[in-house]
Amino acid sequence: MKKKRALNILNDFEKMKRIAKSFYDHKDWEKALKTIFFASGFMYTMNQCQYDTELEEMIKKIADENLPALEPKPVKNKMVVYYDGFGHLSRGLSGIYIKALTQLGYQIKYITFAENRRYHNRFAQLIGDNNIHYIEGNFYVKQILQLADFLANSEAEIAFLYIHPDDVVAVGAFSHCPPGMKRYLINLTDHAFWLGKSVCDKVINFREFGYLTCIRKRDIPASKLVYLPYYPAVETADFQGLPFSHCDHRLILSGGALYKTQSKDKKYYRLIEAILDTWSNVDFVYFGCGDTREIRHLIQKYPDRAFFSTERSDFFEIMKRCTFYLSTYPYNGGLMTQFSLLAGKVPVTLIHPEVDAELTVHHEQSFWNYPTIDGCLQEIGRLLGNDSYRRQQETRLQPFLITANQFAQELQYILLHGRSMRSVADREIAFDGFQMLPLENMIGFRYYRLFFRKYGAYMIRFFPIKYCLGMLAAIFEKRYKQ
Repeated sequence: MKKKRALNILNDFEKMKRIAKSFYDHKDWEKALKTIFFASGFMYTMNQCQYDTELEEMIKKIADENLPALEPKPVKNKMVVYYDGFGHLSRGLSGIYIKALTQLGYQIKYITFAENRRYHNRFAQLIGDNNIHYIEGNFYVKQILQLADFLANSEAEIAFLYIHPDDVVAVGAFSHCPPGMKRYLINLTDHAFWLGKSVCDKVINFREFGYLTCIRKRDIPASKLVYLPYYPAVETADFQGLPFSHCDHRLILSGGALYKTQSKDKKYYRLIEAILDTWSNVDFVYFGCGDTREIRHLIQKYPDRAFFSTERSDFFEIMKRCTFYLSTYPYNGGLMTQFSLLAGKVPVTLIHPEVDAELTVHHEQSFWNYPTIDGCLQEIGRLLGNDSYRRQQETRLQPFLITANQFAQELQYILLHGRSMRSVADREIAFDGFQMLPLENMIGFRYYRLFFRKYGAYMIRFFPIKYCLGMLAAIFEKRYKQ
């Protein structure tokens, strides 16, 4: 059944590629790029393949047809372009890269999309107001032209690409960057499909799993790969309180995108219910975004002891006040795990047997991963019932993090030598779950929702039933998504 479903998904993907090729053949460049964007976002979610050469080649050919001959300016030493498809300083990895590059004496020319102007002042504090640039408009071809022109005039010897998996603009523009510009792609979603393989000279992986996945699933040679773990950057904010009336209760914190908690067996929610049923002096809080149906059901069942909120500025202050952090399942949260380690809180983790559990340096020494709910509950019982044991476990957490200075030193080594300070040992990786779980979770209206996307109204011609059902799913989704 799953093989048939996977085949159907690949057939839909191939149809999208044929539609893009048809638009390309008719020189409708914008529709071709929109369709590639559409197909890439679809495959990022369904993850039945991890790259597609034909799509990237089509983008590059569209750029060939539209970009004028650009005369690049002479390169300046230690000049860097940082292309940020997300444009948000407090989420993801841009903040720590920009801080490290600044610390190392590089001058940064930062470029993102105009829709991210609301974060301008925060970036300006780091790199200066005049070093921030924006890509305007909503048409991909014009955006590629703007970015390519910016690269040609940047005087940069190095470029960092921090991109969405479906970023057709980056692929088009960086395929025509000035000769000699070294392009470093930051591998953000190492388990899933992404565009960008053909427009980078090095791929920076934040864990060994991503490094090995690039070799085995994306056919990227080891000579193009480096390994640089990240660290969690904390923004200070005063504690704003929580809506619990039990001052003497223990607090369990969890969080991240809610899709990470979705599985056919609902193990994550079964685990939380078991905790709340077993220990009456425990409250639970979840911070995240996405489809809230399951978490709302949990709150209805435990109205005085379970709480959900979207992201809060005082998140880390709450983390410091919890008894321990409970990781999401079946997808474990990497950045959230790092925050819990930094706060000195044990990240109790139920692991999926087919999803790789590596989230930190020295991961082979991690002591918080459990293959069963019973194993988790036994450890939770020790953490809740024995303060001396909990404190002892907390003293063991620091070695699993790197510092900001370590990060900067290792980044500098990569830029100077083209290789990592750290070696990556060949090992088996647990990958099958990353392909199997979307087959289980993205069914029915959740699947059809992928056919109703931004700038994709024309797709009703090619997927009429799926598009209309996706539109209904989007309307229904508004009730539950935060």
